[in-house]
This record gives sequence, C-alpha cells and structure tokens, in this order.
Amino acid sequence: MVSTARDSGGVVNTTVPKTRGAVIEGFWLTSFVALSLISSAVLDYRGGSVFYAMAGLLFMMRLVSSGITKRGRSGGSELALVALIIWGFVGSAIGRFGFGYNANALAFFAPLLILIVNLVSPVRLTTRVVLRGFAVVSAIYSLSAILVLIFNIQIAPDFQFRHQTAFFLVAGFGSALVLKARLLLLLHAVATATCFAQYPALTYILLLVVAVVCTAYVCAPHRLRLPFLYVIAAAGLMIILGRSQLDGLRMAYFSTVGKGDNSSTRETLFRIGVEKLRASPFWGNWFVENISVKAPDSITGGQVLVPLHDDYLQLSVAGGLVFTTIFTVVLLWICVRALHFSASTNRSPTWRIRNLYSLSTASKARYVCAMSVLAIMVDAMVNPILIEPGAALTLGVLLVAIFCLREKDDE
Repeated sequence: MVSTARDSGGVVNTTVPKTRGAVIEGFWLTSFVALSLISSAVLDYRGGSVFYAMAGLLFMMRLVSSGITKRGRSGGSELALVALIIWGFVGSAIGRFGFGYNANALAFFAPLLILIVNLVSPVRLTTRVVLRGFAVVSAIYSLSAILVLIFNIQIAPDFQFRHQTAFFLVAGFGSALVLKARLLLLLHAVATATCFAQYPALTYILLLVVAVVCTAYVCAPHRLRLPFLYVIAAAGLMIILGRSQLDGLRMAYFSTVGKGDNSSTRETLFRIGVEKLRASPFWGNWFVENISVKAPDSITGGQVLVPLHDDYLQLSVAGGLVFTTIFTVVLLWICVRALHFSASTNRSPTWRIRNLYSLSTASKARYVCAMSVLAIMVDAMVNPILIEPGAALTLGVLLVAIFCLREKDDE
C-alpha cells in the first residue's frame, strides 16, 4: 500500500513500504559499487564496456523504479545540459555507426544519457542515499588503491590509480568530513599519499586546491563569503595573466618530486589541437569525426591516434567553441549554485571546519557532489579523462544527484 501527500511546494511525496524502499536503495548502492569498481579499474573499464553498461543500467533502474518522492519541475540548467548531451550523442553516434569514426566522443556522451533518463524519471534520489553512495564509492576506490599499490595485490594495473581518477579522493574526503567518519578520512589520507608517491602528478595539488577552496567557502560565515569569492577570482585572474611566469615553478616542482616534465609533449598536442580547431572554430565537426589526433611518432610510439591532454580542447575540436563554452558555463553554474545553497545553511558567525557538521543533510550532499564535479572539471583541463566511460558515468551520476536534491531535506 502506497500513501501520498502533497507538501507546501506542491510536490507530491510518496511513501513506500520499508521493504521496497530497501530494494530501491539496494539498486542505488549496487550501481554505485559497480561504478566505483569500473572507475577504479578493479574491473578495468578501458576494456570492459559491458561492466560500465551494467552500472549505468542499474543506475537507470534506480531512477525509473516506482518511488520514493515525486520530482518537481526541472530547472533551466538541467534542460540546457540535456540539450547539449543530445547534440553530442546524435553527432557522435552518426559518426561512429554511419561513417566508422571509432575514436570520436561517443564514449563521453553515451554514459551521460542517464541525465535524460533522470529528466523523465518520476522519482528523485534522497540525500541520505547520495551521501551513503559516495561514501561507499570513495572507500572502495581508496581501499583498492592501497591493496594494489602497497600490498601488490594485482586486482588492477597500478596505472589505473593515478591522477586521472583522483577526483574520487576528493569525493571521499568530502563525504568523510560531513559524515564525521574518521576511519574513512584516515583511509583516504593513506590512499592519497600512496597514489601521490606512486605518481606525483601536479594534478593532485590542483585537486587539493579545489577541495580546500570549496570547503573554505561553505564553512565561511555569511559576511566573509563575498570577499572570499573576490579573492579567489583575483587569484585565478592573476594565474591566467601570469601563466608564462609559472613555468619556473612547474619545473621546480617536477624536479623536487623526481617526476619527468612532459610539458613539451602536452604543448605539441595542444598545437595540433589548435590547428584542427582553426579549421572550424565555432561548430567543429558536429561530433562526427574522431577527437583523438595523429601525433609525431616520438610522442605516440607508433600508436595511430592519441587523445589531446585537454578535454576542453577535444570538445572544441569536435563541437566547436559554441558547444564547449555553453557546456562549461552550465557546469560551473550548477556547481556554484549547489555550493551557494550549501553555504546558505551555515549560520555560524565564525570560520571553522566544524561548520560542516551543522549543515543540513541536503547541504552536505550538494557540497560533496559540487566539489567532486569541480574536481573532474579541473582534472579534465590537463588530462583526457572525459573520454573514458567510467569518468563520464561518474560525472553523470554526480549531476543527477545535484538535480535530484531539493532545498528541503529528506525525512
């Protein structure tokens, strides 16, 4: 027997029996576990498209299952994002199956179809389940990294636990902080130190900055949030304008950690990408053709096609500057709104980390999801991660979670 009631906002709430609710949450958590296994390469998602498809299928089953709470009206940012995904998927599908381009953007857009499923789904995810799910995902990732890199238990190649999937560590720290799970914090700290020692990429430092900035903003008292944003914006502008002056710092970093500087390779690939972009800067090739490029043999080692080490440049080559600009702005808007909502429930007059604990449940979930999306966006600036189905599926799950979270906590 299912009972319904209408809340003050006109949204119909549906109460399901505990047994069916447990089954629904089981599907949700199972899909999360499958997703984490794929993205941390325990099942090696590079060659296991069946496994990532299973994770996506389980997630879709969770979205369309008869439900927990009826959804309200979709927002403009969600509709805009869905329209962009349809644009990219149609073009890349035509290119893959009609013209035989096997290295186009289909691996990115196919997993993001879950956003379309979510748009038409009659149910939404609960904040409690979102937090549990990401705690499970990040814990599996960190535990897998420790088993592989420290204890040499070869459940996956060690290169799968590098900077390309480091956004799971950001999600792990965020979920462990808001849940006050000290053991999880310790687990993620050990995993982060281990991954960094194995491959000390500069990406880890960038993602650390993302986590610190997002956490500091949410924990800041109301009177200091706007000045804090001004400081962050000014710092970002200075970094952009003084980019050429940062080469010395970058070289000093690589020398300190004992890692080779592959900047020349990245610059070569960047120039190749810019040349392709100039051929059609506004609309690209409508996502029909390959986004990987032919590079000199000194870079590829004989490999025919290699990805550009900048997902935004790859998307621009395929869909033009129009698509990439709108896509990036929409994602940033979604993340900024989610962080703003989280910060708005912080009533403390002082600036301290303990303010995270007093946030509403919905605020905690949005904080974790938005910070993780920003981590993926920063990671994609220097690594070709979005063309991996596991990373794309992770981005889709995070966005679905943000869209499903309302400004009212779940009971």
